[in-house]
Amino acid sequence: MFCPQCGNQLDDGASFCGKCGAQLGAAGADPKPVGAPAPVATPVSPAAVAAGAGSVAAGVLKTHGKLIAIGVVALVVVIAVVAGVVSMMTGGTTLGQTTDTIRRAFEAQQPYLVEVPSSEYTNDSPYSVESFEVTDMKVQNDDWLTAQVKAAVENDSFRVDLVYGLDYYPYPDTAYRSPDQTGEYAFSLISSSVTPKKGIDKDEANGVSGEGLEINEETGTCQTTVDKTYQFWFADAVVSKTITYAVGDNGWYIDDENTTRKVTYKDMDGEYRAKTGDLTKLAQFTISGLNAETGTFTITYKVNGWTEEGGWSNPDSYSEASGTLTAAIEPSTSDYNGQSDGYSYYFEAQGDSDHGSRQASLSGYLVQTDDGSKAIEIDSMSIGRDETSGWNGEVSSTVFDGTGIIYKQ
Repeated sequence: MFCPQCGNQLDDGASFCGKCGAQLGAAGADPKPVGAPAPVATPVSPAAVAAGAGSVAAGVLKTHGKLIAIGVVALVVVIAVVAGVVSMMTGGTTLGQTTDTIRRAFEAQQPYLVEVPSSEYTNDSPYSVESFEVTDMKVQNDDWLTAQVKAAVENDSFRVDLVYGLDYYPYPDTAYRSPDQTGEYAFSLISSSVTPKKGIDKDEANGVSGEGLEINEETGTCQTTVDKTYQFWFADAVVSKTITYAVGDNGWYIDDENTTRKVTYKDMDGEYRAKTGDLTKLAQFTISGLNAETGTFTITYKVNGWTEEGGWSNPDSYSEASGTLTAAIEPSTSDYNGQSDGYSYYFEAQGDSDHGSRQASLSGYLVQTDDGSKAIEIDSMSIGRDETSGWNGEVSSTVFDGTGIIYKQ
């Protein structure tokens, strides 16, 4: 029999054309006699099925060639996308770098040791990496990888939060590499922030040791107050210094010092004498009425006069002079005659004289000599007195002055 569509010769009883695929149906088969038994199905081999399928596929491909081509292209695209995703998931687009590989390089290089605070006021303890995050990994022209690294390192005293820019160069045999990677890791600091975990441990200059100082959680600072007493023969000085420590990028530092001083004067009342020099003419130099809080006192003095026989039986003479002065001590940080507390104890006195200009003044320093003597160094003195001279006994006003050291008796 022949196919009515294409004319292809067919086996008798064929149900479709193997060339064009046309369905023949009952029209192409021999009529079945009435009452005849149903035909027994003949087993079909797998090879025959495959051959038939191939014939069908060939017909389909011939008939729908354009659709098949489009489908193949789409399948290729899907396969490429899946391959790209898998590549990304396995690190193929990050030159083999992951958070773990970068962290191992970071812990091996320890770039943070350059950034961590000074241990000037804290006990030494090692740092460890407490948190680590890598973001924004990008391969630059397939030559190197860039990323941002956020890390927190801590020891017993500080937490340091760090942000680095990372450049990874996949070159072998370089000085910088993690234990299981080749390539160079360059960490560039972007920012750092230091948070104290406790107060300072030590400050020997200001008496801090042992358990150290507690930190003020609200201000992030800590404080100590240091009292020191200086004892002199004329006074006791107590210096109270409150020190505030704060934290910066370089660790603890002294942020503020508030110093107060309280001086209590003592043991100045009494008689004083000079051993040598012009001040031996002071027949009397007495301090009395010392105020222990204000350092004010009273000086009573007397200057000896002298007489010298002159011509015409008229003596040349200086009158004796005496009077009272009121003095006040004014401590200052002058280097001259400074004591161990860094202060000079200077005083000035103003008063009167019973001769001459009727005025008197002097100034000086309270000092401790090398041999421990109680002494006053007078650097200026002006005491009015009278001078008689000439054959007619003319009286003129003059001044007694002198400098030197007088000692408490």
